[in-house]
Amino acid sequence: AMIADYPICLVSVYRYPNEGLLSVITPLTYEPLGIAVPSYDPHLVNWIENFLASLEETGGMDELKERWFQDVSWLNQLP
Repeated sequence: AMIADYPICLVSVYRYPNEGLLSVITPLTYEPLGIAVPSYDPHLVNWIENFLASLEETGGMDELKERWFQDVSWLNQLP
């Protein structure tokens, strides 16, 4: 048994199918992610906010979610 970040558990189940691993269906907790930047750099903060907004508006965020969370073929490229 192990407790780890939900994606790590899912990757372990996928990568080691013959080890009898399984993962709970629902994560134990929800922990939103944040981005820490220097408080003295408002230009960087503005750039990051604009970049993320642009990703959302253009559908880029959905493409990234599909690439990394739905299509797991990239896991086969890991050592």
